[in-house]
Parts: sequence; C-alpha cells; structure tokens
Amino acid sequence: IRDIDEIMGGGRKYMYPKNKTDVEYEIDEKARGTRLDGLDLVNIWKSFKPRHKHSHFIWNRTELLTLDPHNVDYLLGLFEPGDMEYELN
Repeated sequence: IRDIDEIMGGGRKYMYPKNKTDVEYEIDEKARGTRLDGLDLVNIWKSFKPRHKHSHFIWNRTELLTLDPHNVDYLLGLFEPGDMEYELN
C-alpha cells in the first residue's frame, strides 16, 4: 500500500473501527465502521506518506473536483461505505 499513488472506490466502513460514524451517512448504522481490531486505516495510510509529499483522503465528488492535480502525490478516495453503485450499459 505504500507504493500506490492513487486508490479510489468504495469500502469506507472497512477502513474504520467498529461503530465509527460514517462521514456521509451519519444516522445509517449499516454504514458505520466494521473493523474489530480498532484500527483506523485511513489515518494509518496518511502516516505512511512522507511529510514532504501531499497526501489527500477524499470521500465525495466535490472534494475530488477541487483537488489541484499538481499538488497531489497520493490520493485515497473512498466514496461509499460499502460497494460503489454501478451502471451496466
């Protein structure tokens, strides 16, 4: 995970300790953190990045669109608590 520059998808609840409230779906108990080991993997991911590099955790489209690509070295985007919805064409 240290050498990956960009990670985007779903699965926020799997990155946070059990019962931690989700940033988007605050009242939905099914969106709360599920980790039984108590780890906050988002903060652990941030801590592995060199201090002179710019790492960003985002969770919505607005944050993604406001990023300056020239000021991003590492990006973690988790847009849903579980699997992302998809369309089949």
